[in-house]
Amino acid sequence: MRSTRCSAKPAALLMAILLMPSPMFPQSRQSARQRKPQPQTQQIASAVNELLKQTPLQSNLSEDDADAASGKDGAKEGNKLPADDAPIKELIAYWRDHTFQDSADSKAKPSDKVRDRILEACEDRPHLLPRLLHVLPQAAGAYDRIYKLVTEDADENVAWRQAARQWLKLHSSYFRENLIEDVRRLSQHSIADISAIKALARLDWDAAKPMVQTIANGANPYRAAQALGITYEQA
Repeated sequence: MRSTRCSAKPAALLMAILLMPSPMFPQSRQSARQRKPQPQTQQIASAVNELLKQTPLQSNLSEDDADAASGKDGAKEGNKLPADDAPIKELIAYWRDHTFQDSADSKAKPSDKVRDRILEACEDRPHLLPRLLHVLPQAAGAYDRIYKLVTEDADENVAWRQAARQWLKLHSSYFRENLIEDVRRLSQHSIADISAIKALARLDWDAAKPMVQTIANGANPYRAAQALGITYEQA
C-alpha cells in the first residue's frame, strides 16, 4: 500500500501544476501584456482616428492649373484626336505628345484652325513652344509673330526662346546669316547634324549649293552620300 501512495504523489503534483492559473507562466504574462494596450499606443490610435475624421483641405489651384501642373490636362481623351473646336487644353495635351508626317491623309496632321489656335495659346504662354513648334503654321505671318516673341524677351537663356529661335532659323527667312554660318561649319568639319544644310537647301538653294558640293566631294562617304541626296532633291 505504501508503494501505491508514493507513486500517486508525482501524478497528483503534475495535475496541480497543469491546473495552476496561466499568470504563473512567464510567457502567458507576456502575452497578456501585449494584449493590453499601453497608454502611448492608445494616444497614437486616438490621434489617427481623429485625423481620419477631418475634411481634406481644398486646393487653391484652379482645375486647369492643377491639370497643367500634373501633366494630365486633356488626358481624358487619351490618344483620341480632338476636334478642331475642342478646349484648347485638350489640343495642347494631344499635340505636344504627337508628331505627324506629311501625307495625303488629312487626319494625320492638324488642321489650319488647330494650328492657329495653338499659335495663339503659345503667344499667351511661350513656355509651351518647345513641345508645340511642330504644330505651328508654316506661313510668313506665323513666323513674324514668333519672331516678335523671341525678340521681345530679353533673357537669351530661356529654353523656349532658344527653341523658337532655332525653329525660325530652320523654317523662315529670319536668322539666315546664322543658318549659313552653321552650314559653313558643317562643310568644313562634317559635324553630325545635317539639318542646317537641309534647311538652307530648301530655303535658299543658291546659297547652299556650293557648300553642298563641298561636302559631296569630301572624304566622309556618309556625308557625301547625304549631300548627293540633297542635290538630287533640288534637281
